[in-house]
Amino acid sequence: MPRWFSEGISVYEERLRHSSWGEQMTPEYRDFILNGEMTPIERLSMAFLVPKSPEHVQFAYYQSSLVVEYLVNNFGEACIGNILSDLGEGIFINIALEKHTVTMTELEEGFTAFSIGLAKAFASEADLTKPTPLEVNPLDKNAIVGWLESNPDNIWALNTTSANLVEEKNFIDAVPLLERSIRLHPRQRGGGSPYGMLARAHRELGQPEEELAVLEQWAAIEDAATKLYGRLMEVQAQREDWVAVQRLAKRFFSANPLSPIAHRYMALSAQQTGNKTATIRPLKRLLLLDPADPVDLHFRLATALADTEPGEAKRHALQALEDAPRFRAAQKLLTRLAKPDPPAGEAKAQ
Repeated sequence: MPRWFSEGISVYEERLRHSSWGEQMTPEYRDFILNGEMTPIERLSMAFLVPKSPEHVQFAYYQSSLVVEYLVNNFGEACIGNILSDLGEGIFINIALEKHTVTMTELEEGFTAFSIGLAKAFASEADLTKPTPLEVNPLDKNAIVGWLESNPDNIWALNTTSANLVEEKNFIDAVPLLERSIRLHPRQRGGGSPYGMLARAHRELGQPEEELAVLEQWAAIEDAATKLYGRLMEVQAQREDWVAVQRLAKRFFSANPLSPIAHRYMALSAQQTGNKTATIRPLKRLLLLDPADPVDLHFRLATALADTEPGEAKRHALQALEDAPRFRAAQKLLTRLAKPDPPAGEAKAQ
């Protein structure tokens, strides 16, 4: 199977599953498309083998997914299955494409028009250009403000001016600029996203509901901002929305499985909803991550395991007492676990 086809299907399916997953249109990809830098479909696998730059490798994933999306939109999902069947029989990809769609020339023309349409629709009201240092000195705050006054839709100027205002703790003036930036270009991801600055501004201004709304907007488009998910879990835990905490913890875990934060909130949400069984796995994972307070984790594990795995629960209670011999709750739990079970007849009589 050609690499572009397998990668394209994977990225396309990721996007279908969640709007923040997979490769998405970016200002850079938009420029690649509008500047005619797409690789012809018949040679698309070469984009992975001899890319112009690391950015072009990532763009190859995105373009491949767009080809798959175009095929599904215009020829149906069955088209993908039919092409896969032909590939399994050793038929060359371009022949399979023509067999189940149109000629390669027509396919290329249609796909190019489709891609250009997506690129032109992306942040269509925003000015995505970044001025050169000759046009505006990036270290001169007044010069940036002046540039923004002349270019009110320029995303770079809006975000840079906002960042300067946030740095000065002038959150009131930063809010409308950040809201304008997001309105003009809603899918701003990665470092320097206006969503993060706007959420902080609302937090500093004592506006928790507004902060939560911004964080949720951001989470809908961002798949790897662990600080975002960490803050969202903190906010939802304060609101005691444990279902939301569990959902966010799983997304955090998928982005960074070695961070203790996700496991901590998984265990907390399960504990708060009375699901002892669901606390066991995250607590065990936390113990593997060199925790600052292993005593508490061993005790919580012992408590969670007491009814189902008393032997393992006893070991964790002993480990808690090993580091904290006067831990009363652990002593009481160990005493209960050490008591022999009553005979079957006696237990039945009770």
